[in-house]
Amino acid sequence: MSLIESFNSYFDSILILWIGYLMSILFFYLYNYKYKFTYGGRKDATTVKIISVLNRIICVLPVAVTAAIRGMYTGADTYNYWHGYLRFENYSLVDAISYDFTGFFYNILKWLFVRLTNGNVQIFFFFFSFFTMYFVVLAIEAWKLKHGCMALFFFYCCFGPNLMNQMRQMLAVAILLYAYQFAYNKKYKKYFLFAVFAGLFHFSALLSAVFVCFFQKG
Repeated sequence: MSLIESFNSYFDSILILWIGYLMSILFFYLYNYKYKFTYGGRKDATTVKIISVLNRIICVLPVAVTAAIRGMYTGADTYNYWHGYLRFENYSLVDAISYDFTGFFYNILKWLFVRLTNGNVQIFFFFFSFFTMYFVVLAIEAWKLKHGCMALFFFYCCFGPNLMNQMRQMLAVAILLYAYQFAYNKKYKKYFLFAVFAGLFHFSALLSAVFVCFFQKG
């Protein structure tokens, strides 16, 4: 691929990604601020919970889809993720587990996805982008931010590129972003469980659990 072709591929992917980001913000506004889960007066807890999940999925899908179909040269690390993923086709489960202990569950998922999808990296990208943004949306809703759409916009501006370049780190950060509400409300067991889960994708999340609990109790 020539330099011009690489630039065009990069630009097209960034443009598509931002279309996904803006669609996500629009859906977030419609479902969280315009309609507020009322839907014809149906306000029982079960209905609201189901509709809330569906709304989050609709909000996250544009970003997950566009991140999944991005070009190989979009961002700094997509190329490395692409080839690192395909490398796991030749690994056993033991090899995958021992490959990198800083991302234990991440490597197991990579090994599993390679086999379930016949090496389709787009599905792997979709999975990580989807669940990263789902936790981000959960966090914004959990904190009941008055300007949630602006918070989501700033997240995309500041961390949108990291969805491509630091996938496992961003998933761990998103989980902790949601989980911090439990530490804030002195529910340390719940927070620590989420932090351990985040640490399975990136070990540094466990350090966060220790420091957050220490400072909150202090």
